[in-house]
Amino acid sequence: MPKHLFPELFIGNKYNKLIIISIERRQSKLFVVAQCECGIIKEYLLSKLINNHTRSCGCLHKELLRKRMKSHGLSGTRLHGIWSGMIDRCRRVGNSKYKYYGGRGISVCEQWQISFISFTNWAFANGYNDTLTIERKEVNGNYEPDNCKWIPAGEQALNTRNTHYIEFNGQKLTVSQWAKQLNINYNTLLNRINTYKWSIEKSLTTPLRS
Repeated sequence: MPKHLFPELFIGNKYNKLIIISIERRQSKLFVVAQCECGIIKEYLLSKLINNHTRSCGCLHKELLRKRMKSHGLSGTRLHGIWSGMIDRCRRVGNSKYKYYGGRGISVCEQWQISFISFTNWAFANGYNDTLTIERKEVNGNYEPDNCKWIPAGEQALNTRNTHYIEFNGQKLTVSQWAKQLNINYNTLLNRINTYKWSIEKSLTTPLRS
């Protein structure tokens, strides 16, 4: 009996790690609610389960990554933490930062998602050391080789959606950009604005003491 005519026959079937517990037809497509072996219950497109495009709730991918990390001995490194955190905030809805990354359509390029080694090779070829952190050149762009660079860890917050922009004399720059342009220490400029409550004009035009 063709299952596409009686979709309820799919209920109870297991595809890789997913067991179908309910099914619903929407227009011409069949959607299922399935429980993963790890206990997570989510909705999927049935065709993706049948074609092995979706094999778990995501835990299988993490399991395979852990095995790969264990095999090359890099799973506990700082660089691995940067890599896994980058992927997690772009893919996992439960991540506290997801709304600023995956929720805005920002993703990690496929070659980095599937291979930590590929990310590691790029990192060291582009000057990585343990005092640096990753930053996207274009804040609305994806994590990919052409859009990423390494910067001092303390400067990472300067290129976020919450960056403080200052407009003066028709020019709009971040605090960091103004500091570089005027050759003023970043913390000095920040203190003038936030701690001493100087006006923007005074903050930007007052010469440093010799």
